[in-house]
Amino acid sequence: TELRGNTYKEVGFRYISAAITLFFCALVMVSIYVWITLFDGKIGIAASVCLSASIKLFEVIFRPVAVWTTNLENHRYESDYTDALIWKNVAFESINYYYP
Repeated sequence: TELRGNTYKEVGFRYISAAITLFFCALVMVSIYVWITLFDGKIGIAASVCLSASIKLFEVIFRPVAVWTTNLENHRYESDYTDALIWKNVAFESINYYYP
């Protein structure tokens, strides 16, 4: 299904969207570094709860941001929109769930 066309403005929004996704990935990496430093790399109950809460918090924050930035990209076809949203979520969730 055709939705909208592509212009330089939409291409610019795609770069901005990618930058926002990378920013969130970097934010997760920094929070993991802080977590490791705070708990000296030892995994106890408090450390596990803190890490789980952090993962869920970032997930809850990023999902609407991913939808919002994908909407800004103004994809021509619905399949392109879906692909872009999936790639953002996969990139972010890979870092959020599996970084170190």
